[in-house]
Amino acid sequence: MHQAREVSVELDGVSCRYGDTTVVAELDLQVGRGEFFTLLGPSGCGKSTTLRTIAGFTFPSEGSVRISGHDYTYASPNVRPVNYVFQNYALFPHMSVVQNVAYGLRRRGVGKREALLRARKELDRVRMCDFSERLPAQLSGGQQQRVALARALVNRPDVLLLDEPLSAIDSQLRLQLRAELTKLQKQTGITFVFVTHDQVEALSMSDRIGLMGNGSIIQVSTPEEMYRRPNSLETAEFIGHSAIFEGVLQQQPSGTWSFETAHRESIPVPVSCVEAAVKPASDIFHLVVKPEDVVIAGPNAAASGLEAVVVGRQYQGSDIAFELRLAGDKRIVVTRTIAEDGASPESASVGDRVALMLRDPENLTLL
Repeated sequence: MHQAREVSVELDGVSCRYGDTTVVAELDLQVGRGEFFTLLGPSGCGKSTTLRTIAGFTFPSEGSVRISGHDYTYASPNVRPVNYVFQNYALFPHMSVVQNVAYGLRRRGVGKREALLRARKELDRVRMCDFSERLPAQLSGGQQQRVALARALVNRPDVLLLDEPLSAIDSQLRLQLRAELTKLQKQTGITFVFVTHDQVEALSMSDRIGLMGNGSIIQVSTPEEMYRRPNSLETAEFIGHSAIFEGVLQQQPSGTWSFETAHRESIPVPVSCVEAAVKPASDIFHLVVKPEDVVIAGPNAAASGLEAVVVGRQYQGSDIAFELRLAGDKRIVVTRTIAEDGASPESASVGDRVALMLRDPENLTLL
């Protein structure tokens, strides 16, 4: 689906260096028109530098930047068909809300009456029309974020670049604004390139995610593909809260396969997982087990070959979260709904040794 889209942003072999330090290394990337694309990764991985290179605030040391089919590699920011939403919103403190939103239109020669009319229409879209005469200092962080979005969207850029715009907002409002941002992107059809270090934001908002590490793209895929089918150990370690085991594959006389860990755990592995692995079966593998695929089965049902000790237990109302320590001091947090699991969550206490089962072995990933 995404490959059929017209390309909105294309980076070809882009590298960014500061002295002897390479921040972005030979990066290739294509973002489809009308796509909500997220650059995800830890601090210092190069995602903000990549965004600034698209915006024109940073010129690449090598490679090219194309936007809407045109080369903008060394063009100044003001001529690029993009708008940038900064982490701190960067609103003009001496201007009213509506003047802030109309500013870009006025700079482009739009008449005052028309600019204010369009600004108010955009403020209405983000539900800020009632605050149009206030100064930014009179607004909350979430309200300022909406104004910054309206100011960026009113110019109808080909691409909207967002640099961690939700990071300074409290968690309750952040949930609401995630939904609003996604809705706005679908309403306008504008290409969004969104930068975040928060995997929940990336998974819940994006059409596709580009996971970055050490200045390079590790994986580009849909949120579902990245979560369920990581293509590398780096992706598996960053996305989700999985338990990752190192070991070897062994084929049984019956033709079935098992994963043997260094701690003598033997985990049955479906043939489909073995066939999906790209390495020879004689190699060292990593087995990725997601928390939601684990069932606390009790001491007499070690069908998965996994045992654990309960080292933490948090009551969360309808749920209970168990922190489990597996062999090799690996940790996994398993959250279970009390109504779903009946008495089993309440029967496991800190210090208990429990057996674990896998809901669906087909969900295992071998890397």
